[in-house]
Amino acid sequence: MKDTVSTIENNSKELNIKTSGKNLVEKFQKDDVLEYQTDSKNKNISFYDFLEKEVGNKINISNKVKERIATCGDFLQFLGDENIEHIKLENANFCGNRFCPQCSANKSREDALQIATMCQFLKETHNYEYIFLTITAPNIPAEMVSEELKIYSKAFKKLQETKAFKKINKGYIRKLEMTYNAERDDYHPHYHILIAVNKSYFTQASQYISQQEWLKMWQKAKGDNTITQVDIQKFKSTEDFFKSVFELSKYIAKDSDYMHSADVFKVFYNNLKGKRMLSFSGCFKNAVKLYKNGDLEQYMGEDPNKNIKYVKRLWYAWNTGVYDNVKTMDLTDDEIEKANQTRREKFALKKQKRLEIAKQNQQEAQERQEELAKIKMRVKAKQTKRFLEKAKKANLIIKNYNLTWQTFYLLVDKRYRNKDYAYILNRSRSLVNYKKNHGNRIKPEDIIYMLCGVKKLKHFILKNNVPDIKLSWEIWERWEKNN
Repeated sequence: MKDTVSTIENNSKELNIKTSGKNLVEKFQKDDVLEYQTDSKNKNISFYDFLEKEVGNKINISNKVKERIATCGDFLQFLGDENIEHIKLENANFCGNRFCPQCSANKSREDALQIATMCQFLKETHNYEYIFLTITAPNIPAEMVSEELKIYSKAFKKLQETKAFKKINKGYIRKLEMTYNAERDDYHPHYHILIAVNKSYFTQASQYISQQEWLKMWQKAKGDNTITQVDIQKFKSTEDFFKSVFELSKYIAKDSDYMHSADVFKVFYNNLKGKRMLSFSGCFKNAVKLYKNGDLEQYMGEDPNKNIKYVKRLWYAWNTGVYDNVKTMDLTDDEIEKANQTRREKFALKKQKRLEIAKQNQQEAQERQEELAKIKMRVKAKQTKRFLEKAKKANLIIKNYNLTWQTFYLLVDKRYRNKDYAYILNRSRSLVNYKKNHGNRIKPEDIIYMLCGVKKLKHFILKNNVPDIKLSWEIWERWEKNN
């Protein structure tokens, strides 16, 4: 046992995500941004041609979606310095489709920066370390992909509930990926999982989970003993960590895989469309909120472009394999100030704007509540007026005709609803004369009890001393409803 712990200690080195010489932004930022977008646009064009020529109408993709893919990245808007030696992308007409190679590449870079920043934050604030787990299963044919993805999801939930996993897990990032094997014509869905653990995971044998133990846990969770391997990695260097970050943030599927044929693309499209690519749990859930609010900016390191002053705006349009600069314009003083804001300043402005919007929404909600209260008061006033009128009328009827509970029952009895009112009244008088022992005036609470047939209601009326006028109104309302 001591030898095992010793081996773990020797193999695990201190992970320093902020590398010397390059910070996180530099690591995931492309200096040759125009060349990078050019390569991505060429892949986008190939993808659109594939949709038009190979896929056609085999898959239900709307013309609007196809048009957005076709024009994706046609226009790029950059900020540049005085001599246009340094430029950075400010805006573009990207389509946002997950199968578009250009948008997929852009999204991967954004996700990589987010994941690395959150990991650095959790390492500095909670002293967490990370392990990288890849869980797989044997390849499957196309008709089994849909069911296999459901099985994967349920199996991973079972894996989470195991005692060993709960003991070490402080939070995880899970990534779904699927590949295609053209030789065997089968598919390989799998999960990449980055797990945050305490430092003691690498030094205490009671916490450490070996590769064989991970394999047994995954076989049991999935109910499949044909699974022969899982991959579990410790980060021995910062470069190992960044490789795993790129693995987590990259495409959900390779364009070279799903563009193999129309049938293959149909499998990828139908099964991965709308699927959540990245899932966050535990400490990473809170870190995501902080990142989106701009509260983790200090964990990215210094902005590599902080000494560059952007004074120009450039527009590029796609023209047969290259981007042409179609317009260049000098920025105004206000635009220069905005263009050269640091990330911290931009995040602060966004945060301030969110607070202002939240305050405005709260104020509007309060105004709506006040207006609703006024409307309720007006309605209540009308109801009170109508209530008093009906109560007076009900009291007058009971008083004039000396109704008893028997006579009132006749008035609401289903058998006499279609009869003439005079007939009912005469019938009531006859009943009163015939049953003199029941000739006392009826009490309002007796009528309510008789109509509702609920003893609790009578008890409530008597206990709370409900005024007779209200009871009379209730009588009249019920009488009107039944007649």
